[in-house]
Amino acid sequence: MTPSVRLLTLIYAGPPADRLAPDHPWQQFDALGRTLRRHLPGATAAVFARPEIAVDGSGTITWTSELAGQPQPLSDLPDEAQAAARRILADHLSAISHLADELARREPDDPEPARLLTRAIVYPGDEAVYVIDGAPVLISWGGTDPGRPPPRAGGPDPATVPPSPRRPAWIIPVLGLIALAALGLGIGLGVWLWQAQETEEGLREDLAVALANQCDPVAPLVALASRLERIDREDARYADIRMAVLTEIGICEEAALFTERLATEPP
Repeated sequence: MTPSVRLLTLIYAGPPADRLAPDHPWQQFDALGRTLRRHLPGATAAVFARPEIAVDGSGTITWTSELAGQPQPLSDLPDEAQAAARRILADHLSAISHLADELARREPDDPEPARLLTRAIVYPGDEAVYVIDGAPVLISWGGTDPGRPPPRAGGPDPATVPPSPRRPAWIIPVLGLIALAALGLGIGLGVWLWQAQETEEGLREDLAVALANQCDPVAPLVALASRLERIDREDARYADIRMAVLTEIGICEEAALFTERLATEPP
């Protein structure tokens, strides 16, 4: 089984989670994933976090993702990273909406897959968006209830907290020597950080331009991917930029294939 990353545990105001209707989108998570992976890239299917439903009737849902990395709330990211994540999310949801319309047209006798896709892409807002290495992931999808955190357990009794140890007298002079040494190191480090920041800002500007093209053409995305490969061969930096580029390239390729299939298949 693929390891999962925990995003958040929330309580919802609807019926107890163990008594959700069978057609509730959370109860159909596996069917949703199968439908998406049959027609769209895996990155699009991964936009929906898995709801792990508590069996105690408390209404508690723990949201997890199979994507590897450290999840962050969208609002915690820098403005540029937020804009890139929103763009990727909008592309995924647009592709899913398009697929729902196409399935409804082609398979009128089996409306459930299209109906599930249409319900799944509803979500409360930015508070339901997490980002893992540049890839947006939705929690609380399938509705507009954002949920609420479960009650927090009480903190430790102050009487049981040991007092802070006294600071040794010699520690201040030693810290002063360390600060002087760090000052010299910091000057050189500052120059390196300035250059790194300039490079990252240039990459983000190029990414914004490439995303604004909406796959027409896709060449700027390919060029940006090649540039990232040259300057960061070990994939140690720019994880969110790299993910945004590769995801957008995948979406563009899938969109081109989908358009080609529509053009060649009979109505």
